[in-house]
Amino acid sequence: MRLIWPCIALLALAACGPAANVAPPPTPPRVSQAALDLRRDAAALLARPELDVPRVTVQHCLIAVRNRGPFGDKPALSHLEAEEKAAQLLAQARQGSAEDFRLLILRNTYDHIFSESEPGVLHLVRPEDPAAPPHTRPKLDQDKGEFYRDQMTRWFHMAAWRLEVGEIGVIEKSAEDSPYGFHIIKRLK
Repeated sequence: MRLIWPCIALLALAACGPAANVAPPPTPPRVSQAALDLRRDAAALLARPELDVPRVTVQHCLIAVRNRGPFGDKPALSHLEAEEKAAQLLAQARQGSAEDFRLLILRNTYDHIFSESEPGVLHLVRPEDPAAPPHTRPKLDQDKGEFYRDQMTRWFHMAAWRLEVGEIGVIEKSAEDSPYGFHIIKRLK
């Protein structure tokens, strides 16, 4: 008797035919091979050991996701759009000259830390005592792009200390470790 009621319910549902007005599940957006390569390159960079140097100078281009910053002339990008754009720019950066990289930044960065003569250049310093409270450290000239490494997002400073001089790398957007977007980073010194 217990099995009859579920069977009757199933027969009744089957008799109604296919469900009306039910949309098929959405298809996930297609990811390009360039974006998959970007993800692989970003993971490989962060997996490398950190270089033992007290300071690094990097130049970077930020491709922001859902830009709300001061660059109102740039379009607000979804995560996938920003990833695709970063993948395209990474390929261009790796093929071009230092001047090409400077122009790439001038035309594409969403970052507000900006100098037209040295766009996207940051001088990062490892604190002598990383455990010391930030207010006890010597002041750096942020107007000249000087920052302690822990003032940058986690993946940004990790990447900066893993790149060789002249090398270009990339980090992905991550809610916790790189919340602003995708960074294309070149180590200068």
